[in-house]
Amino acid sequence: MVESTAAKQTKEDLYPLTGSEQNTEAKNYEQGLNDIDQEERFEEQMQIFGQGLQNNFDKQVSLKEEIEQRWLDDLRHYHGVYDRRTEQELANKKNNSKIFVNLTRAKSNTAESKWSDLVLPTDDRNWGIKPTPVPTLANALTDETPITMVDGSQAVDPETNEPHKVKDLAEETMKKAETAGKMMEMEIDDQLVEAGYNATCRDVIHDAVVMGTGIIKGPMIERRANKAWIQDQSGNWVMDVREEVKPSAERVDPWNFFPDMSAVKFEDSEFIFERHLLTKKGLRKLAKQPGFMPRQINRVLQNAPNARSAKLNYLNELREISGITSIQQDNRYEVLEYHGPIEKGDLIACGCKGIDMEDELEEHDGIVWVCMGIVIKVGLNHMDSDDLPYNVLNWEKDDTTTFGFGIPYRMRAPQKVMNASWRMVLDNAGLSTGPQILINKSLVEPADGVWELSPRKIWWMQSKDPKFRADYAMQTFNIDSKQQELTNIFEIAHRLADEETSVPQMSMGTMQGDAQQPAMLKTLGGTALWMSSNNIMMRKAVKNFDDDITVPFLTRFYDWNMQFNEKPEIKGDFNVDARGTSVLLVREMQARNIMEFVNAALVMPGGPEELETRGVLKNMAKGMQISVDDVMRSDDEHEVALEEAKTNPPVDPETQKLQLQQQMASEKLQFEREKHMTDIQRDMAIAEKLGEQLNAF
Repeated sequence: MVESTAAKQTKEDLYPLTGSEQNTEAKNYEQGLNDIDQEERFEEQMQIFGQGLQNNFDKQVSLKEEIEQRWLDDLRHYHGVYDRRTEQELANKKNNSKIFVNLTRAKSNTAESKWSDLVLPTDDRNWGIKPTPVPTLANALTDETPITMVDGSQAVDPETNEPHKVKDLAEETMKKAETAGKMMEMEIDDQLVEAGYNATCRDVIHDAVVMGTGIIKGPMIERRANKAWIQDQSGNWVMDVREEVKPSAERVDPWNFFPDMSAVKFEDSEFIFERHLLTKKGLRKLAKQPGFMPRQINRVLQNAPNARSAKLNYLNELREISGITSIQQDNRYEVLEYHGPIEKGDLIACGCKGIDMEDELEEHDGIVWVCMGIVIKVGLNHMDSDDLPYNVLNWEKDDTTTFGFGIPYRMRAPQKVMNASWRMVLDNAGLSTGPQILINKSLVEPADGVWELSPRKIWWMQSKDPKFRADYAMQTFNIDSKQQELTNIFEIAHRLADEETSVPQMSMGTMQGDAQQPAMLKTLGGTALWMSSNNIMMRKAVKNFDDDITVPFLTRFYDWNMQFNEKPEIKGDFNVDARGTSVLLVREMQARNIMEFVNAALVMPGGPEELETRGVLKNMAKGMQISVDDVMRSDDEHEVALEEAKTNPPVDPETQKLQLQQQMASEKLQFEREKHMTDIQRDMAIAEKLGEQLNAF
């Protein structure tokens, strides 16, 4: 077996040896062989190994061609482009309408936005970390038995001088586990923010909605340069650069993702290939990365790029759908990244260490990079759990393969009917606005020689027969207008699109006229029931995200931290708690339901006393998608306010009213006294002035 510490990517024993080191390590396994024979044998075995992986990949590419063709058709509908056959048919009809009513894109964008809002909230997380339930610990929480020491004495609490009981120890253990769980949750949350998890998930959701399949990869080891400005001993500010190893998350292009096509479910996949299209510059960068074999990469670079000859026809089709001229030249290399089982002999041939030589049939899960059948890297899975670093998300699952169905696929039939009916509406409108004219050229001739109708045009009569009438030469026929009938077909297809995709028009921010609205939408309760029934598909989509992304992906982040993180205070036996369907999906109705609950509680006996005002306000803010931190005090500030209220208890309302009246009366008396004194001073000043005037006489 491979020792557990050998799984760390930061250690050298993960990576194949290169040059003379590889030959030296090979001698330890194959004693008695000379260096030349040994090197030739290893290179031959490595070549066979790489070619076998290349052949396996080519087989998966062929098996995936039907699915990729389906994706191309879905993308054509998403971008409002007809398929090749329909385009050819419309091109042969020069005067007919060629419009494409692109409701597919609107439906897809609505589903994508709704899905992203539900599973990636801006003010909360759709996951949490909880300690695993331990039955013995749960039972101990009610055990009143005192704890007995080894010497037979009872353990005593030094503060209360009371004997320690089993439940006290259980409560302390549970508190420590909960504290560690919160710290682990904060650590993973910080790692996800640095890895751009939300932005990556939005890209994955877009792929799942449009093509039915989105892929996320991680955690993969990423070495990041942590830069910070610090002040040295002389007082100068200098930049301190330190390299940190962090887990990363990235979106994988479905076109470059090739799982085991024989697997019915992704969980049953034995291996996975991921394709990378790299330039010569990109390959040279790989040669400088740990674990890659520079000599093997040089062998690859001696050959011409092979992406041109690879099965990459989809690229030209995608460019054509986007309105870009096909680019036939592709000067890139098709590099394959393989995740799956590797035989022991292949690992030894590639120079991997930490291999148990006793069991010759033993396999190891590893990572192999191959280009044109040339192995350029081999390493063991860096996780002790040996999990594949991929997760697949589907809008709607397919019971026969890993790849699911998206909105464009489910909307194909209504989209085609809407396109055909709307083209007929426009064609019929063009034909029915004017009459069809029948002209007998042997009876009349235009004076200007031009056989077109125009105002005040002169026609010469060719017949001299007095019985000749003008209607003999020209007659008109009207094409009936079928606008109402054709529009009804369009509306039926429009409504079928809602049923096919489970994305109603109300979710798109639009609704038809009042006459066509369901009767239940005219009442608040009916609207709630209608919204609940139409959110069934969104509930299913959110559940898919919880089961296929949140739980397995974050569990791997938890495993990574348990294996590699050097912080002992965050470690423990925890589970990932997915809260998408239980918390986030009900936000639209949560605020209204809280108000109805509060109103009902206020009229019930004892109801007002049972209401927790702070909890009600928090849930109302979350339901209205308002940041709680912006409108309410924090928990610490709330506790401080409660302590101040206990120290300075509030005054009785009646007493407060009496004190206010007394204060107002006192202020009134003070005002009248000051006014009276002012009047006396004014009278005395007037009297003094009059006295001075009398003395003057």
